[in-house]
Amino acid sequence: MNRLPQRIIDCHIHPVVDGETDFNRFRSSGKPQKQIDDLRRAGITQACGAPVSRKKPETFADIRRLNDQCLA
Repeated sequence: MNRLPQRIIDCHIHPVVDGETDFNRFRSSGKPQKQIDDLRRAGITQACGAPVSRKKPETFADIRRLNDQCLA
């Protein structure tokens, strides 16, 4: 893949941390390290994202669990 001369400074992502957050339409996003490797291969060195879940979080504790999984 050709590298762009510019830096990509914004990237909209929803990290996958488990089966509940992996519902890509075409194929699995893979384990967290694969997702990081894919971003780096695309030239993205920093990214921030929030996981989404098939199941609607009912409490802030549910949301915190998703965020904690993403940061682990």
